[in-house]
Amino acid sequence: MPLSVKRGPVTQADRDDLRRERNRAHARKTRERKKMRLEALTIEFEILKSQGLNLRQQLRAKQTASILLNLSGADSGIDEDDPEVQQLLRGTMARTPEVFVPGTGAKIDDEDSDDEGGGKRSKRNANMSQEMRLSIRRERNKMHAKATRERKKAYLDAMEKAISIVNDENSRLSKMLGNASAPSIMTIMTSMKADKSLVQEIGEADSGVVEDLEEDHQAEGGERHSPMMKEFEREGGGLGSSAVSDDGEDVDGDNDDNDSTSGEQGSVAGGAPQNPSSPQMHGMITPSVSGSGGGSGNESLSDDESEDM
Repeated sequence: MPLSVKRGPVTQADRDDLRRERNRAHARKTRERKKMRLEALTIEFEILKSQGLNLRQQLRAKQTASILLNLSGADSGIDEDDPEVQQLLRGTMARTPEVFVPGTGAKIDDEDSDDEGGGKRSKRNANMSQEMRLSIRRERNKMHAKATRERKKAYLDAMEKAISIVNDENSRLSKMLGNASAPSIMTIMTSMKADKSLVQEIGEADSGVVEDLEEDHQAEGGERHSPMMKEFEREGGGLGSSAVSDDGEDVDGDNDDNDSTSGEQGSVAGGAPQNPSSPQMHGMITPSVSGSGGGSGNESLSDDESEDM
């Protein structure tokens, strides 16, 4: 029968038993409350760790996107003067510090141990009276309960500190993400496609310019022989009827007689030869003598040919 409903006079022993029962109930409720709090802190810590991992992945994606946009020449929208952004772009951003959560050692929900131990302790206490053994057991239980409370408190404090550190780190990462939104994959792909089409348009424009220069040269009889056309002819796109190498040899093997007598068709000083297949059209330098009325064939021949004659 519970002491609270016991009839009759209440002795001192009954009061002690009632107090112990009340203390046990209070201790049980306290343990349950601390256990629920510890579970809540553990869940919160795991959630914050997951959020931190997600934020770091987003920052890594932003770093990759920023590099791609910088390579493509587009504006990434990131303030490069921000020291945190510079640290991120260098790839030296410090990771979230590892939070040390101490282990519990023994179970934190251990009941107050009432055993007297075994072996030597039982033999040592064999000569003690019942009252002495009871007093020693209670003192030992008090010390054990105190150590358990201190261990629980230290564990809860460490868990709260770890949650605070991770929460601050997540706030810092969120702030960095909020300063400049990371571009989407579609934005990156659109920029890359635009660059590719621009390069293609530039190539088509260059080919059109070369074709126009070729038409102008043919229409004007070779009077405007620009450096671009010379380069175009050296690359294999000669405009004449035969191709001549850098040494003056006829590559096509036609051995045209006009190659050695191009000076006979020359005009007044400053005029260009009219034969597009002549050596001068293909980048060869032939010394000529300027005159007021026009030059003869011998004056425009090369040095080797002059010696032979």
